[in-house]
Amino acid sequence: MSDKPTVYLVHGMLETGHSHYAKQIPQWRDGYRVVPVDLPGHGRCQVDATVPYYAQAVAYLRAVLDRFGPGHVVAASYVGVPVAVRCLLRAPGTALSLTVHGFAPDVPKSVFDGWNQGFDRLAWLADRTPQLSESYVHLHGPRWKHTLDCVQRDIEEDYTGRVLVTSAMIRDLDLPVLVANGDQRTAEKRAALAAGDIGPRVRGFVVPDAGHVPGRDNPAVFARVLREFWEHPERSPGDVRPTDPPAYRHGADSLRLRLSELLQEPDDGRLLDSLETLSVLAYLDRQGVPVGRGELSDYPVTIAGWVDWLGERAVPGGKA
Repeated sequence: MSDKPTVYLVHGMLETGHSHYAKQIPQWRDGYRVVPVDLPGHGRCQVDATVPYYAQAVAYLRAVLDRFGPGHVVAASYVGVPVAVRCLLRAPGTALSLTVHGFAPDVPKSVFDGWNQGFDRLAWLADRTPQLSESYVHLHGPRWKHTLDCVQRDIEEDYTGRVLVTSAMIRDLDLPVLVANGDQRTAEKRAALAAGDIGPRVRGFVVPDAGHVPGRDNPAVFARVLREFWEHPERSPGDVRPTDPPAYRHGADSLRLRLSELLQEPDDGRLLDSLETLSVLAYLDRQGVPVGRGELSDYPVTIAGWVDWLGERAVPGGKA
């Protein structure tokens, strides 16, 4: 058995564990035993989908967790997240942490139906788009339409009981939870920003320049943030207490990420206001970074400027 910590990757609708996280798996395998999970009716899973689908998928994921042991669970969207949350609620102690992405809690059925319209017409569209149909057949075989039907039936028959994930359910998990969403979908961005309100063990991170699948849109940031979360699951992303040289021990990209998360600002060239500058100064002071006691006008006015300024101070012979 591997002595590396285990990470379970749970995909979204008509994805697979490998396809959904293809850009992260190579980066994580050096330090973790990565277990991409294909849910029933998906990918290489030998179990075909049935109704009620979500209950079937919960039981399947539980069997995988029992086989490989406790680990960090990463779950995507409105198939992976409902399955993972229900599984972990029924089996406390099987996960070290949970990361959810492409997801918001407490979504009413009326709102979800609007989001789900594309899947409602997916089979119809695939019949008229051979390339689309071929892509799903390649991933899942001809059974993909049946899998889609099973998921859609659960949504229609009992959305609240089988699919909906509430903030209370996440809080009741009583384990470290990270909500890592992109910044391009308003509901998902808000969910990440408000994640800390769910409970003391829940954190949020907004992945810049990313949409519904942040790991595909901004793979480097997504991979780095999750790794940091696994290493320090009880801390907010970017809140790791570093050693000398403190703020930039992982380089300029890491510092840019940390300041972007602190200010929830993906644009490192936007001018910061005085409150944001004070936030940066307070953050750096907590990290043990000597920044002096100058006027606010003495300090950089953008995140990019802060990165350059701190980098110069870290280099021997740089500005004092």
